[in-house]
Amino acid sequence: MIDPLTLDELREQYGSTPRRIDTRLLPLTRVASGPARPFPTLPLILMSVAVFGAAIGLCIAVEERPELGLMLASPIWMGIGIAMVRGASPSARTAKLLQTATLVEGRAVKAHGRLYQPGDEPEWATVVFSVDEDKRFDRLYLRDVAKKVRSASEGETPADMAEAVDRLENEGPPVKLPASVTDGDVWIARVTVDPRRLPQEKLVDHAVPLLVAPADGLAAHI
Repeated sequence: MIDPLTLDELREQYGSTPRRIDTRLLPLTRVASGPARPFPTLPLILMSVAVFGAAIGLCIAVEERPELGLMLASPIWMGIGIAMVRGASPSARTAKLLQTATLVEGRAVKAHGRLYQPGDEPEWATVVFSVDEDKRFDRLYLRDVAKKVRSASEGETPADMAEAVDRLENEGPPVKLPASVTDGDVWIARVTVDPRRLPQEKLVDHAVPLLVAPADGLAAHI
């Protein structure tokens, strides 16, 4: 069970970086962040050749049996291999991003109706947020941006807003909003909101606290 925290409490506990991946952040490592990394087949092959080759070469140099080198090198090879495979996993990438991600307050432009009533089931919401230092927690500013995004989704959508408006209905990585909407570093993203993390177990004033690294594809409700 994750205790709900107010924005001020979140800023006090998670505003500084690098932050530790604690019990509150650990579930967020499952949030998708950017394209999946391929399995490190070639690096594993090259590492194996290097480790065992060096071990055998050393044994030959000191006139020991090569089998001894293979036996001694095996734990080293296994340790390096496990680290390489773990490092390539999506959760490891997200965990690394969470340590330095920016804490912001997002504003929901559109969200599942259940999020506006107390509940315990996670649902989707499309939010706008800024990573500008002076705008990260500016609700009036974000409210204005949200209105512009909502307006662009009604009727004929401007060409430069097509990708952003698509995020209102469809999943995908965060999209940076164009200059026609804002002159700041502002993004729109579709996130999963867990009402159990919110002080009233529902969206209040459309506010959603987030950890974000939008250029790397991360936006997660904290």
